[in-house]
Amino acid sequence: MKTLLAMLLVVSSACAASPRFEEFPVTPSQIEKMAPTSIPTTGIDWKMEEYLRYADEKSEQRLDFADRYTVFHIGCGTGCHQYALIDRITGAVFSGGCHQEDFPPDYAGPMGFEYRRTSRLLIIRRSESFRWPVFVDYFVWDGKVMSLLLTERKDGPNQTLQRTPDTAPVAPAESDSRRR
Repeated sequence: MKTLLAMLLVVSSACAASPRFEEFPVTPSQIEKMAPTSIPTTGIDWKMEEYLRYADEKSEQRLDFADRYTVFHIGCGTGCHQYALIDRITGAVFSGGCHQEDFPPDYAGPMGFEYRRTSRLLIIRRSESFRWPVFVDYFVWDGKVMSLLLTERKDGPNQTLQRTPDTAPVAPAESDSRRR
């Protein structure tokens, strides 16, 4: 009986739909003036810190995630991508981590980041060493912490996605506005 129940849970989770932007809605608000980016003193590496110094100058002030945030992403080496969220009302920076985008040559799906201003859902597609599997991570932002909802794994071009729910909160980096 326990085996049957476990099999049913695996089948039902495999058939469940992937998280959608509409499930995590945010109503965009009018933001009159955006705060300058406050560079964190800890929680980010030197390269992200260097790029963040110019975030305000290079028209990177677009509002593109969860109403008031900018998803700021940079390359951090061959195939490596790193991101942070910038709160455009307070200037606070939340470090988001890094991942590889070295997709297999026969992969034909979407790559990298996907997000919207009207949603708290952030999707990251990643792969390493130009080989399968390809992973799709679904994160949700609560205003303080980014939590991993689900990771889907695709083992080849003709394989279906496998799902593994998980949680991996991402805490904000410490900001120090005096460093500006």
